[in-house]
Amino acid sequence: MSKARPDVSAIADFSKEQFNVVECLDRLFPDEQSLAGLDAFLGDLEGSLHKMDEQLLSSVRTQSVLGTRVGQDLKSTKSAMQVLFGRVTDIKQKAEDSETMINGICRDIRALDNAKQNITLSIKTVKRLQMLESSVSRLQGLCDSEEYTEAAPLLRATRELFQSFTDHEIPSLQQMAAQFNAVRCLLTSKIMDRFPAYDPSTDGPPSDDMAPACACIDAIGEEAPRQFIKAFIQNQLEKYQRKFHRGESSAQLVNTDKRYQWFRRYLQALAEHSDLFPAEWCLPQEMAVEFCLLTNRDLAYQLQAEAATLEVVVLVKAWQKSIDFEKDLSGRWQTVSPLVNKVNREDYSSSEEPDANTLPEHERIKQKYLKHSRQRQRAERREQRQKENGGGEGAPQYRYHGFIASCFEASVQLYVDYEGAQMQETVERLLGEETWGSSAEDGPIGASEILTSASDLFIYTEESLKRSSALSRGPTLFKMHQVWCKNLCLYADKLSSHLNAPKWHDPDRVISMIINTADYWSVIISQLAEEIKIKIEEISRSEVNLGAAEDAFSSLINKSIRALIRGIESKMEPCFSEMLKINWGQVSSVEDQPPYVTSICQIMSEKICAINAFLNTSYVRLLCNKFVVYFMRKFLQQFYKCKRISEQGCQQLLLDLQHLRRSLQGLPNEGNPERFSSASLASYEKLLVKETKKAENVLQILMSPPGDKNLITNYVDLVQHPSIPDFIKLMDLKGMKKAEIGPLVDQLGLNKKVSKTEYVDMEEDLDLQPQEMGTGSVFAGWKRTFGDSIKMGSGKDLALGLGKELLSRT
Repeated sequence: MSKARPDVSAIADFSKEQFNVVECLDRLFPDEQSLAGLDAFLGDLEGSLHKMDEQLLSSVRTQSVLGTRVGQDLKSTKSAMQVLFGRVTDIKQKAEDSETMINGICRDIRALDNAKQNITLSIKTVKRLQMLESSVSRLQGLCDSEEYTEAAPLLRATRELFQSFTDHEIPSLQQMAAQFNAVRCLLTSKIMDRFPAYDPSTDGPPSDDMAPACACIDAIGEEAPRQFIKAFIQNQLEKYQRKFHRGESSAQLVNTDKRYQWFRRYLQALAEHSDLFPAEWCLPQEMAVEFCLLTNRDLAYQLQAEAATLEVVVLVKAWQKSIDFEKDLSGRWQTVSPLVNKVNREDYSSSEEPDANTLPEHERIKQKYLKHSRQRQRAERREQRQKENGGGEGAPQYRYHGFIASCFEASVQLYVDYEGAQMQETVERLLGEETWGSSAEDGPIGASEILTSASDLFIYTEESLKRSSALSRGPTLFKMHQVWCKNLCLYADKLSSHLNAPKWHDPDRVISMIINTADYWSVIISQLAEEIKIKIEEISRSEVNLGAAEDAFSSLINKSIRALIRGIESKMEPCFSEMLKINWGQVSSVEDQPPYVTSICQIMSEKICAINAFLNTSYVRLLCNKFVVYFMRKFLQQFYKCKRISEQGCQQLLLDLQHLRRSLQGLPNEGNPERFSSASLASYEKLLVKETKKAENVLQILMSPPGDKNLITNYVDLVQHPSIPDFIKLMDLKGMKKAEIGPLVDQLGLNKKVSKTEYVDMEEDLDLQPQEMGTGSVFAGWKRTFGDSIKMGSGKDLALGLGKELLSRT
């Protein structure tokens, strides 16, 4: 039986670093039987080694042959590179030789070209010098003969010629420049002496050489156009100043419109000869600017001169005419060619402005806003000049807003006082004509019903706003907004005064209309403030405030709600009197619903139902909230007015309280079950529970058994504002004797939560005055009653003294 021998190929690679001989042998010969093929395996290994030796020998021979061939190839490559380098060097040398030869050939050509350019420039310069000399001589002759038609283009050409010699300092050229400047000065002098005095409105057609003369002034450039425009405007406005000279009747404010009529006629006459002046001078626009500034100063002087006798009608008319004239000027020229601010207007105005520190307040305000207007105008002009210099395509616009009308700001108080008096008279008149809902013209009764005077006053305020904003959007409008605020507060106060002594057939309806009116104005005031902020200047926008008027109408709503509650109180007073007639200390059984509770529920239902029909829904909630607070405090006060309340009486009062609570719970939806959803009444329910709980806690104290050791603790925990006077009264209601109360008072006086020196009035959170709550409360004026008879001392002494005084008086 032949045995298998291990396969040589199964031996692991001997080249591995982790080769393990033992593991390899164990794998090849795992047992004794496998050793039988050991000899054969060794033979196979020897054969494999012999083949490996032959392969190594063949590889060495092949590598030797290839190494010799690679060396020969490398040597051949080096030789080829040396040959190539030599050829490149030869080509480079030939290129340098060629460049040297070409430079030698072109050197003469460049010299000839430079000579040609220099000769051409010299010829041009000589020609320009000849032209310049000829032009200067020609200009001298044209100046002497006053031939301005030919002089204008020659002036421009000569200026361009001189610009080409700016970098040259030649004596002859400097001499010609001096001659040219002299000719320009002579031309300017002759034209300035002759033409600026021309008046297109009275002197008839201009001479034929006036337009060329203006063209000459424009061609002369530099300051010449400015001087001409300045002189021309001065001459024209001198006639205006003579016609409306200060102190004469023509200069009075009543004749302000005649000033503007005169200038409009002048502009019309000037427009007929608009071809006389270069368009880029903007002569009509510049003259309008100076006219406005001059008129501003004259009107400011006239306002001060007529201050004692000035009528508001005349002031407003002159003011409005000035604003209309400014708008007319601004709309007359939409765009013009850019030569802006050619005349330095500071030469006219700044020298005449007095020191602001020496002026009264109103004059300083005038100077401030006049200066602001001028600076704004000049800033716009500078911006346009920057666009012009930078190649901008936009043409400047002339705006004249405030150039004249700003002078009226100094007299703003006269206008404001007049408007304030007029609005006050309007408020008085509208309230005097108010029907208070008694007229058939008032329309159907509804929850949005307001007083007719409210809408009429709103219309008047809107018209006043339009008038004031048309006159000024600066200090005048700001002061007027204060006038509106003041008179709206007056209107609210007048309405409030009607709440105290109503004489109407339906007071609930009238008071509800007042509440709706106050709510109407609360909305209108915020809108009015926003409209004022849009119209007023930005500098005063943040100071606009109508908060006083908003507070006045908010207070009016509060007072009106209290007036409605007082009306309900007056109806329920007999019921509370009936309640006090019951001897609560002798109540022996509990009945379902006493008559006084039925009457109170009926009155509340009827009154609230009637009021809900008139009130806005949001104020129905407010009324019910305040009424709940008032009623529960009022009901609690009745406890303290009783002499004694037995345990059965407390149970009866608890039952009555539940009946009243159910009636109060339905008040918001009285007359309209769908007015409020259950979710929206959650806060009302919470308030009702809170106020009811206060009365229940007091009754719980009264129902505590005699000798209860937790009486003091329960009182402090259950009563909202525990105090010694209140505790003494409650113990008195329980029927306790003075000797029994004394130790309890001593014990209570040691508790830090209990008020010893102050009694917290039960009416403090109601937002009602004490006299509005009615009289008869036992402790409503305890400080006034006992203040002089109780001396200050320790908390215990004070408690004892106060307790004894109260016990003796009860």
